[in-house]
Amino acid sequence: MDMNQMMKMFDMKQMADMWNVENMKEMSEKSLAKCKEANEILMEGMNSYSKRQAELTKESVEANIASVKEVATSKTVEEFVSKQHSAVEAWVERNTSAVKELSEIAKTSHDKASDIVKEMVKN
Repeated sequence: MDMNQMMKMFDMKQMADMWNVENMKEMSEKSLAKCKEANEILMEGMNSYSKRQAELTKESVEANIASVKEVATSKTVEEFVSKQHSAVEAWVERNTSAVKELSEIAKTSHDKASDIVKEMVKN
C-alpha cells in the first residue's frame, strides 16, 4: 500500500481535528481531570484502608492479650491445650475476616478508579 492509498483511509476533517491544538489542549485537560478524579478515589480508598487496618490491628492486639491471659489461667495441660487451640482458632478467624474486609476496601476504590480510567480511554 502506498502513501496515497493510506491517506485516503483517513477523513481529512478527522485529520484536521486530530491536529487541532485547541482540541488537543481540551482533550488533555479532560484526561488530566479524570486522572485527578481517579487518583483522589484511590487516595480516599487507601486512607480508609489504613484507618481500618489500624483499628483491626488494635482489636487484634487486645484480643490476643485477652487470649494469653485466658490461656495463662489453665490449671492442667489438657485445659492449656484446649484454651490454646480455641485461641488459635479465634485468631485465624479474626485475621481471615480482617483480610477479607481490607481486600474489599481496596477492591472497591480500585474498581471505581478503574471505571473512570476505562471511561476516559473510551472517549
